Amino acid sequence: MTLLWNGQPGPVEEAFEDGDVEWTRIQPTDFMSNTLGWAPDIRQDGQVNGRLSR
Repeated sequence: MTLLWNGQPGPVEEAFEDGDVEWTRIQPTDFMSNTLGWAPDIRQDGQVNGRLSR
């Protein structure tokens, strides 16, 4: 089981920690943050420009 974590512990995180199921915590960073800022590039060029682009 995977927990997509926002960095703030809460009841869901506690339930995972207290449970018997093997699990992994994933804390998203650049790939899931500030994506609204990509909108102008996508509108203009049809792609994301900058350090995350290829």
